[in-house]
Amino acid sequence: MIDRLAREALASNIPIDFRFVGALTSSEVNLLNEFGSAIAQTGSRILLLGHVPHAKAIEEVQQADALLLLCASQHALPSKLFEYAATGKPIFAACREGSATWNACAGIKQAMRIGIDQPMQCTTFGEFVNGSPTAEIDPELQVEAARSQLLTLMHEAAGSHMRK
Repeated sequence: MIDRLAREALASNIPIDFRFVGALTSSEVNLLNEFGSAIAQTGSRILLLGHVPHAKAIEEVQQADALLLLCASQHALPSKLFEYAATGKPIFAACREGSATWNACAGIKQAMRIGIDQPMQCTTFGEFVNGSPTAEIDPELQVEAARSQLLTLMHEAAGSHMRK
């Protein structure tokens, strides 16, 4: 993942501030600090904010030009995916090909999916962003679809309870 981010910094014609929000292990902090040193000549920086209250995390998301979504799980959908999609900002989605996150991001036009277990892609995130990805979300991932599915589940559960 660090190699992919370094590639982005080196390919960008403007410096990038990589802001990492959330708790990190000491080995992750060491890796990110090494990464920061490696890209310093580009003017890019690594900022480690650590754990912050949810309101501060949302503020960081709103101030960002683009968002990094990293999910190594095969089956989990990180809740921040929905927060990120709602912003309409470009999303660099690093996840396992074929995972739940990978499949969900297929329906989010402003998300560039990067397979974390796959070889480096030709297109950089900067090129993807410059292509003006639209913030259109697949109808299956929209709030109305979730509401409809939830109501169907509740109706089925109530019907099942009434039959007993």
